[in-house]
Amino acid sequence: MTYIERILARFEEDPGLGAASGKIFLRNGDRLVEEFIIDGMVAGAFQIYRRSVFEEIGGYVPQVMWDGIAFHRTRMAGYRTESFHDPELRLVELRPMGASDRSVYHGRLRHGRGQWFMGSSFPYVVASGIFRMRERPYVIGGLLMVVGYVAAAVSREPRYEDPVFCSRLRRWQWARIGDVLTRRRVR
Repeated sequence: MTYIERILARFEEDPGLGAASGKIFLRNGDRLVEEFIIDGMVAGAFQIYRRSVFEEIGGYVPQVMWDGIAFHRTRMAGYRTESFHDPELRLVELRPMGASDRSVYHGRLRHGRGQWFMGSSFPYVVASGIFRMRERPYVIGGLLMVVGYVAAAVSREPRYEDPVFCSRLRRWQWARIGDVLTRRRVR
């Protein structure tokens, strides 16, 4: 069974599932290392949406964080999203999440700017930056995410214009921060 067939089977089993993916892995020498994303998120590298859900959320926004916006809009529409721990759904990425075609440094700055565009809260971006400091490029990668966000804010770059979306996104982000602080399993 192919990747797509396995995801479609998950949709068939669960009518409430709106978007799904496997987990992303990076090569580290001769072994694969899972890149962290919470189970309730879908990996932008190869996310699949139920067609009716994709149409309901209006498809992708042509902007950095297109995948995050689509994933959150899916949840807002009342559907579940999930990345599955399934060996048949492994995705091997050639560059880490938040990297770009230019460099991981540029990618982390771009990710921070994307968080600004999406409407993320500053405390969430700081928490994400701190979390990502444990990944290559150590420390600087997480700092660059925060710098990208602050630079976009100072430059007054445009933001995603949906106040309901931004409010719901921030509530979700605060809940994730609360999960980490109370050591609950992050979904």
